[in-house]
Amino acid sequence: MFWGHGVQDEAVTWQLSWESANFIGDKIGVRYGQYTKMGEPGVSFMSYGVAHWMAESEMEDLRQFLKKVLPLEE
Repeated sequence: MFWGHGVQDEAVTWQLSWESANFIGDKIGVRYGQYTKMGEPGVSFMSYGVAHWMAESEMEDLRQFLKKVLPLEE
């Protein structure tokens, strides 16, 4: 699971987002964290220097994540 969050977000704090990712990881019994390798089983929690919005780097990370987890059509 890809989970991106802005560290400057005041609508949903970074702490709440981190705790939510941890909760999901614990409930489904998978690894989670900021350093989970993207595309490996678990919750890949990624932080970005934005508020309640998306960063260009986040979109690139999401694109790379999807390329790793979705099968290619042949």
